[in-house]
Amino acid sequence: MQIPTWEQLSAVFAASGDEQAQAVREALLQQYSEFDDYPATSSVDNYVDALITIYGYFLDYKEGTFSIVEWLEDKLGDTFTAEFDYDDDTVKVHFGDRVIVLSHHSMGMDGFAQDLAKLEQLMKGRYLFLYRRPGEGGVNDTVELLLVPTKHWQRAAQRYGQAQVSAYFRRCVNKESIWDELYRCKTRIFLWLVLPVIVVFSLYVAWGTLKSDTPPPQPKGCENVDRAYNDQSEQVAAIMRYQMRKKLGCDGR
Repeated sequence: MQIPTWEQLSAVFAASGDEQAQAVREALLQQYSEFDDYPATSSVDNYVDALITIYGYFLDYKEGTFSIVEWLEDKLGDTFTAEFDYDDDTVKVHFGDRVIVLSHHSMGMDGFAQDLAKLEQLMKGRYLFLYRRPGEGGVNDTVELLLVPTKHWQRAAQRYGQAQVSAYFRRCVNKESIWDELYRCKTRIFLWLVLPVIVVFSLYVAWGTLKSDTPPPQPKGCENVDRAYNDQSEQVAAIMRYQMRKKLGCDGR
């Protein structure tokens, strides 16, 4: 069964000077180096990278319920089985003697978070979903998930404190789920980056419109044309004024 052990999970939160935890981290990093052909350095962040690469799942925004179910089949073996109905876009999931039917929802849809909750309930509280907390101000379209035994997570929270465990992982099924946090991150990105661009572009367009509506300055003498030739007949004066405007370049004519 490809599930992190208690020692492997607790090594994320243990103090840097904890020799046993350090040995666990180095062992997994060595395995990660062989698995990924990458010389990982011994830090907690790199250890979490290794933990998720080996045991977790990188959920793309195009994926959803079906992908999670397939991942659980691989993780839990014969204990967890599924029957997919691609015509109806549903899946019947078996865990031991319990059965549920789920419709497919893509990541980010309201139904997907509910599907995760139903899957946790199906597994009788034995396992739960964690996601790696995104860095401050950063967000992308891939979510890093980890399936761990419920008792390990509860033990870690009691031993190391909620603040310490939440610095690395959060529950997917929670009052404030991953989808809420991703929404807030994307909202901040919109407010910080996209909105200022829209405002500047709108001001540029408005200035261009106002500028185009403002008549160009008239050449010297144009203001006197309408008062000229008053001693001539109206018809003659109109012709002479037109010729004068054309000669001076008044009104662009």
